Amino acid sequence: MSLDVPTVPHPVAAGPTPATTVDAVPALLPEAEPLAAQAWLCRELSRLAAPAQTGHAALRAMLVLDPHAHRVGKRLRTAYAEGGTDLRPFDPRFLISARLLSRSFAQAYERLLAHLQVLGGETARANLVIVTVQLFRHRQAELLLRLLRYKRHSAEQWRQLYAAYSFAQAHGFENDPLPPIGDRDAHGERSIHHHFVELLLMGAMDTGALCHICTPMGSDRSS
Repeated sequence: MSLDVPTVPHPVAAGPTPATTVDAVPALLPEAEPLAAQAWLCRELSRLAAPAQTGHAALRAMLVLDPHAHRVGKRLRTAYAEGGTDLRPFDPRFLISARLLSRSFAQAYERLLAHLQVLGGETARANLVIVTVQLFRHRQAELLLRLLRYKRHSAEQWRQLYAAYSFAQAHGFENDPLPPIGDRDAHGERSIHHHFVELLLMGAMDTGALCHICTPMGSDRSS
């Protein structure tokens, strides 16, 4: 099945700057059309991948977009499962769009994580916790969507997830509490470790996709 989502006929507005607030995004985002909203969000992520938008500015902009991505992803999944007045259920466009949205955000967080890993200081540490948690959340959503279509998560993606967790473990912040994000209270949020365990449990449903990559955690399973 092609992963290309049909072009939507609705124009999309200009995207946010790194200083854009969460409250300002609805004026830009065509949220009434989930396919158009997905295309807008993915386009903005591509713009943030430019060299001038790396680091803290890109993180601020991504954290503005992220809650909207979760809402749009939920609407795409609902449209896929339930259909609508003029839509039949199980229209593959909505599942493909939701998967691409999760994948695009995960890839953007992976690029940002690689940039932050070379920085030091407490600010970088807090940002590493945020970025790793967000990366795991989007990969978890993508994995669930792939399971719905009986598609395995690639071994390379699992290796990247293990590498991200191993970095957090090596630097001692895998159990750090998630810092507050914007106006959202992070109290009760799960740590990197908890999110990683959830990924492993979901991966166990993925018909053996984990069996050949469990050893990078550092223990010898052969004994």
